[in-house]
Amino acid sequence: MQDSTQANLFDIPTLIAQGESSCIEFKNAQVNAVSLAEEIVAFANSDGGIILIGVEDDGAVAGVEERDMEMRIINACRNNIRPSLIPRIFKKSWRTRLF
Repeated sequence: MQDSTQANLFDIPTLIAQGESSCIEFKNAQVNAVSLAEEIVAFANSDGGIILIGVEDDGAVAGVEERDMEMRIINACRNNIRPSLIPRIFKKSWRTRLF
């Protein structure tokens, strides 16, 4: 992961303003497990990255209403990635929305 991205890990506005790149990916809260697993594998096979769930492709912030999103992420990894991996998951509230 690039140093500037790592330094801005919790600076949601800056990450969104940078837009999607080889180390930042936006996914809406309805992301399906296979698509999410593909992005996680891509980052795992490179320098790493950040997936912001609750952000649309155009950078619009929708947030995450689902209480079990963390378990959905873990299950997506467990059920769709071989060998399975457990990603680092950070929850962040921003403007009363959860990521």
